[in-house]
Amino acid sequence: MKKTLILLTVILVGCGTVDVTKRADDTYTVSSQYGSLNGSWDRAAKEAMDKAVAFCEARREKMVIVNERRDGIYGISPQRVDLIFTCSINTTEKIITKGATTEENLKAVKTLFEKGLITNEQYNEQVKKILN
Repeated sequence: MKKTLILLTVILVGCGTVDVTKRADDTYTVSSQYGSLNGSWDRAAKEAMDKAVAFCEARREKMVIVNERRDGIYGISPQRVDLIFTCSINTTEKIITKGATTEENLKAVKTLFEKGLITNEQYNEQVKKILN
């Protein structure tokens, strides 16, 4: 009975975050979980998100979510969030390469847009800058 109570306590209050790990497809993953007594999926998601953002910001890039998965049973098991993300260029100023031709810069911007690393607005802004 005592062992069961200890195990149940560990399951309900267990929490933690796994460090950022690089995946084979040039994305990263980070996981976080909180027990039923001291957290929730939202708390686990915020912690995983904060760690992913800090990781990308340290690289002077912006965090872009690729996928988020949540599991666990509320009130019974820890709520866990697995976040898959990538880091993309943080500022659009980094996109244009000084000394490159207009055509090279346009190709670079198009490639970033096609890979989903910059938004449509960023793409249009960069094309305007390049052509001016």
